[in-house]
Amino acid sequence: MNLKNHLLVTDDFPKPGVTFQDLSRILADDQMFFTLIDKMAVELISVDVVIGIESRGMPLAAAIAARYNKGYAAIRKGGKIPGSHKLSANYECEYGQGTLEFDPVCIPADSRVLLVDDVLATGGTAVAAINLLRNCLNVKDIVAASFAIEIQDLGAKSLFTVSGLPYYSAIKV
Repeated sequence: MNLKNHLLVTDDFPKPGVTFQDLSRILADDQMFFTLIDKMAVELISVDVVIGIESRGMPLAAAIAARYNKGYAAIRKGGKIPGSHKLSANYECEYGQGTLEFDPVCIPADSRVLLVDDVLATGGTAVAAINLLRNCLNVKDIVAASFAIEIQDLGAKSLFTVSGLPYYSAIKV
């Protein structure tokens, strides 16, 4: 099944010059959704927790975790996690900037994690999430990162080459 053929593509969204790759059709069809989840579920034999990046990475990570009996946690956008235990990292992406937050007490000590998000574009959000997890004492190892879509022309692959962290993408555009 070629999932790429089922993406909804919208030019100039959310701002001029950005081509939005929408997974809605894939997520709405049970067969395509399970195919996507299976393609994103990499190296799970050595993973304790699947961590999703807000917003669309969260349901993908939760689905992977549920399907493969792993724990689940979320990296949230700034201001969405209460308390003082949270870690934070700033990022820039193709259409803005922001802050990511993570509460390390939500995962067990010495966790080996798989990081999940919907799109790998410029890599700004992914790098911030990786840095956040590398500063988390409860994370023993980031095993890999997995993305539903990789926009190859934006060059984020080079960021993973430099970091040495393996990454996977189910759909390449």
